[in-house]
Amino acid sequence: MRIGKTKWTLFKFIPYEYKVLEKYLEKMALKGWMLEGMVGFFLKFIKIEPKALKYSVDVMDKIPMILGCDSKSAVECREYCEAAGWKFICQMEKIQIYCKENEVYKIPIQTDEEEKYKSIFKASLKYSILNILCVSMFLYSQYLTSFGNVFPEFLADNSKLLLLLLLSLWFIQESVQFIHFIIWSITGRLRLKRNEPISYDFKAITGIKLVLNKIMFILSVAMLCIIILSGLLGKHLLEFLIVLTLSILAGIILFKVIKKITNKDETRKLINISIVILIVIINLIIYSRMTITIGINGILGDKNDYGSYSLALKDFDMISAESYGEKKESVLAYCEHYIEDDENSYISYYLYRSRYNFMIDYVLNKEFEKINRYDNEEVIIMESNIPDNVKVYKSINEDKFILISDNTFISLYINRKDLDGEEVINIIYDKVFKSAS
Repeated sequence: MRIGKTKWTLFKFIPYEYKVLEKYLEKMALKGWMLEGMVGFFLKFIKIEPKALKYSVDVMDKIPMILGCDSKSAVECREYCEAAGWKFICQMEKIQIYCKENEVYKIPIQTDEEEKYKSIFKASLKYSILNILCVSMFLYSQYLTSFGNVFPEFLADNSKLLLLLLLSLWFIQESVQFIHFIIWSITGRLRLKRNEPISYDFKAITGIKLVLNKIMFILSVAMLCIIILSGLLGKHLLEFLIVLTLSILAGIILFKVIKKITNKDETRKLINISIVILIVIINLIIYSRMTITIGINGILGDKNDYGSYSLALKDFDMISAESYGEKKESVLAYCEHYIEDDENSYISYYLYRSRYNFMIDYVLNKEFEKINRYDNEEVIIMESNIPDNVKVYKSINEDKFILISDNTFISLYINRKDLDGEEVINIIYDKVFKSAS
């Protein structure tokens, strides 16, 4: 991202990959960008006249990971390096970056190969373990709130699904990174024993990883936007995202074409600004059209529409009472939870719909898990007069009914007076299954 004469780039790496960072900084200098500082793994550059600079990334394990910039070890290291002809640029935890004019000979910062390996190995090990532990804890936490919950409502929540996907991808990425580090560390020890130089240059592998890191960063930002939009757009989120993605892709293609056919920076800048404005206007027009077509209530009223639930006490010829309901819908499933009760009447149910059969099977398994773990009641298969494509389960005392088809699941508790089990089943079938077919 460029702002005037300042440019920010994402460059996530592990200390043992420092050679790739050195080459990247030297390449940027040739393009007219000099490193000014680091904030985490974001590099800040300032505009300069293109020139050849030599960078050195020094990894010191003895520097404290947190607030170690002004530690005694860090200051001593900077003094030593500056005395050797290197200019200190910035520091990020255990990593210090120096540069010099490329044509002027300067003494290398690290000379002892074994000490260099030990320092880089220790620092890389701490970074690798910290990275994989952090993402593992986040993933495990999300796993517990999703798959560990006997109520699988996350299936109907776009934000939770996206977060789970993103954390899973992060975990895979960090796991591959950790395996690569282990292989490098073993190879490095073997090379030391054979008095061979240790490689710190992984241009191809690190290049792929940097691309993946940028993709993950974009996905993270996108996920935050989607979480916000999901609450507003409900079931129409996917439609909106498709339109937005297509418009962005169109913009990227236009930028690439303009870059190829236009050489003047000012002209290109003007055209790029015009394209951005045009894309924004087109998106606004398309989205306004979607809003009019779908309806305001269809966009903003998906989550808690208390007036249109599949079942209520009145459907069982019982007096209406105080109620609570919630609806959720994702790209995978629809979930409806409803409670209505007073002193004499009660109904409570979870309803799931999905085009994917395995989703409905998963919900059923979770329901039986909940029954076995918490409900302390026996549930049996019930013979009924409804079509064979709908399987029916009931509790022994007939206050709980479960009906399931290929794409619909409902688990219902009811406190009834005059209705028998068969009548309850028929009402559920007519309202939930028959009306949806």
